[in-house]
Amino acid sequence: MTREGSKARDFLDVYFISKKFGIRPENMTRYVVDKLNFALKLYGKYRTNMKEKIPLLNSGKLFAWGTEKDLLLIDIDEKDFYSFLTKFDVFLKSIVSNLSY
Repeated sequence: MTREGSKARDFLDVYFISKKFGIRPENMTRYVVDKLNFALKLYGKYRTNMKEKIPLLNSGKLFAWGTEKDLLLIDIDEKDFYSFLTKFDVFLKSIVSNLSY
């Protein structure tokens, strides 16, 4: 959310990490909010990037496949992945609503 662009790989990484280690993003809310608030207060570029991402998040257009899908070394369960994305979208909106920068 603080980088200039969004890549499908970022979403895939969170998906794979959450699957492999049983980490649920919603259990990390407090830590993510604290880290983002700290970074957003220090860096104007992060604030600018975040402000540009919020409309994409609200429109449901934050995630888009690029060439990553064709480059995957392992197959993913697309139904499970899209289910994860739906929940992750809710998580990201929750994060944004809890920011105080």
